[in-house]
Amino acid sequence: MQKSFIAIALALTLTCAFASSNPLAYVKAPVSVAGNNESNFTNSAFLQLASVNIGELDLVGANTTKGGNATTNAWTTAYRKLDGKALTATTNSSFTFTGGLYATTYVNGYAISYTNENDTNNVPQVFVYQAPINGGAALSRIAVTSNLNNAWTPLVIGSGLISKTVYIFYTATNTSNSTAYQVNVTNFVVGGAKGTQDFNITTSYTGGLTVAWGEALGSNQLFAAWMEGTNFKDATIDVSKGTATVTTVNGWTVNLTCGAFSTDKKWFGDFCFDAKTTPGNTTISVRASNTTITQLASNFTNTSTVGGVFAYGPYIAVFYSGSANNNGTITNTYGYEIWNLDSYTPFKTRTNYLTTDGATSVVLYRVISGGLYTLLANPAVANTSTGALNYTNIQVGLVLGSSYLTSVLGFILTIVAGLLLF
Repeated sequence: MQKSFIAIALALTLTCAFASSNPLAYVKAPVSVAGNNESNFTNSAFLQLASVNIGELDLVGANTTKGGNATTNAWTTAYRKLDGKALTATTNSSFTFTGGLYATTYVNGYAISYTNENDTNNVPQVFVYQAPINGGAALSRIAVTSNLNNAWTPLVIGSGLISKTVYIFYTATNTSNSTAYQVNVTNFVVGGAKGTQDFNITTSYTGGLTVAWGEALGSNQLFAAWMEGTNFKDATIDVSKGTATVTTVNGWTVNLTCGAFSTDKKWFGDFCFDAKTTPGNTTISVRASNTTITQLASNFTNTSTVGGVFAYGPYIAVFYSGSANNNGTITNTYGYEIWNLDSYTPFKTRTNYLTTDGATSVVLYRVISGGLYTLLANPAVANTSTGALNYTNIQVGLVLGSSYLTSVLGFILTIVAGLLLF
């Protein structure tokens, strides 16, 4: 019954056939950004778009091998900086580092990864590894959790980013009800040390945490949402004071999957879509500074899934994908609508921007204060022991271009942010 809204961030289709696509409505139609013979990218366990430095658009390919102990990996990474408008390559670079087992993300010139290790008192903690991408020694690992129970292993379940500070949401312990958990929030500065705050937001967490930040929130605020049994809850969190104002959301029902959002300048709250109780019909709703969830004025019909929600200035852009099977031939369609939350009416009506066959992987990626892009590729398993893939037809397209375009759901620092397969 509880559903993790984070899953919709990654619209992946991993198959082994030849891929084809038909761009319909891009600002810049997809172009090839890596040749089929460029093994640094085509033979990668992780292929993704990233912003190695803030504001950049980079194609990143990475492979890993076991590090010096059971909790770390040796990462070998190549990245190609792309021009944000022309999508042509500007520079090529590579770097290696030792990091945590969890997939790496890139923030402000650092590769950041997480892992579970025991501290000097033999107590399990979440450790953060940070390595400067443009040269220099890796930073000392940081224990970001404050676990005191050597029989408990804390796990990262979400994160948010405000400026250069990363806020980690983790399971601090399980409660007397073995299916519920206490969730704490801690933080560290990118390129720096652990912060002083480590505070609790709930003791009854059962799943589905999402985290958001946007200009509609204050500079010291995050907005989060999660499940507690049969209740859906959200909270405005003051990270400077270590406090959370928690609300049980009225109007939530078991068929709704919901997550936190924040736009630029005005609105924040919860975005929801139903579980398709009527085949071929997905209803979308929002709770934007209201006491109850309110259905928007129209439905996404013939839609298989919501693929992401992004701020477009004061509006929200809702992305979706649909799939059709015609006598064994699969066609996937990708589109979006932009909604005005002042009036709950469309600012831009539904626009299909891409159709593909069933072999093409499509992942959305946004650049802070930049555009929203798609990474297209045709992955096929090449090495089952290392997870490396053979990618072909690697392309990037610009779907929406605006200085006001920013991510609004809890995907700000998604640990797995690209095409991957273990």
